[in-house]
Amino acid sequence: MTEATAEERVRRAAALLPALGKEKVGHRPNRCEPRAKKRRPKNLKLLMKPRAEARAELLAGPGVEDGE
Repeated sequence: MTEATAEERVRRAAALLPALGKEKVGHRPNRCEPRAKKRRPKNLKLLMKPRAEARAELLAGPGVEDGE
């Protein structure tokens, strides 16, 4: 595939997709996976300014925000 032309890659990929769709997963006894996220989202503020500017404010300390 690495040496194939763009047209050849597209043709091969189109032929490969149906073949992959026909593959079946074997019998997997006692296999059960929960459909849940492991971690909860964190309540963090969105970064609404350039990262370098926000970092400079953090390093400057508390009370040194826009215009203070």
